[in-house]
Amino acid sequence: MIAAQGELDLQTTPLLTRAFLTYRHQRLVLDLAPVTFCGVAGARALHTLSLIEDHVALAASHPVRRVLEITGLGSSLRQYPAMADAVRAVLPAS
Repeated sequence: MIAAQGELDLQTTPLLTRAFLTYRHQRLVLDLAPVTFCGVAGARALHTLSLIEDHVALAASHPVRRVLEITGLGSSLRQYPAMADAVRAVLPAS
């Protein structure tokens, strides 16, 4: 699981992108529920994630969901209303 809080902006997104690349090709849950702002750099990082990874589920705050909606990325990233739902989505079927 990767969790972010506060602002996703030019200063913070390199850390998020590095985490994406570290856990690449794994089932990944991204907790963006505590994010209060998602700027262009945050949108770019989420776009990168959508290009490199298939097994991602994310729980997102309203600011993040809004950016995903405006940019069209919402259709390429699986979003869930709560972390528990996102976690269940990436667990292998039993």
